[in-house]
Amino acid sequence: MSWLARWIRDVRSQRWRAVRSLAVGWAVLLALWLVVVRLVFLDDWLFARGIADLRPFWPDPRRPIFHFSIGGGVNALAGWIVGRLHREHRKTLVPLFLLSVLLYDLTQLLPEAMESLKPGHGRFWGIVTLDLLFMRLPILVAGVWGVRDPRQT
Repeated sequence: MSWLARWIRDVRSQRWRAVRSLAVGWAVLLALWLVVVRLVFLDDWLFARGIADLRPFWPDPRRPIFHFSIGGGVNALAGWIVGRLHREHRKTLVPLFLLSVLLYDLTQLLPEAMESLKPGHGRFWGIVTLDLLFMRLPILVAGVWGVRDPRQT
C-alpha cells in the first residue's frame, strides 16, 4: 500500500479528529493573522494619530525578509498548535491542515497565474516558490517535527 493510500485511510478513520484539526488550525491561523496585521501596521497607526513615530525602527512588511519571517512564524505557530493538540496523530493531521491551506492558496493562485502569462510578469513563479518554502512549509516542519512524541516523555 502506498503512503498516500495509508494517509487517506488514516484521515478517513479519524474523521472527527480531522475536522477538529482543520477547525483549530484555521481558527488559530486567522486569529494570529488578525493580530499580526494590526501589529505590523502599528507604526503607521501611531504616526497618523500623532502619538509616536516608530517608522524608522519598525519592520517594513513590504520587505521580503520581514514578509517571510513574520508569515513563516505565524504559519509555523499554527502548525505547531495543530500538532501539539493532536500529538499522537500529528503525522496525519498536520499534513491535512497544510493541504487545506494549499487548496485555499490555489484559489488565490489561479487568477494570478493567468495574469502572469502576460509579458512582463516573469518573477511570479519565483515568488510562488519562495512563498511555498518560507510561508507554508513551516506548518509541516513545526507541526510534525517540532512537537515531541508523547511516548518518549
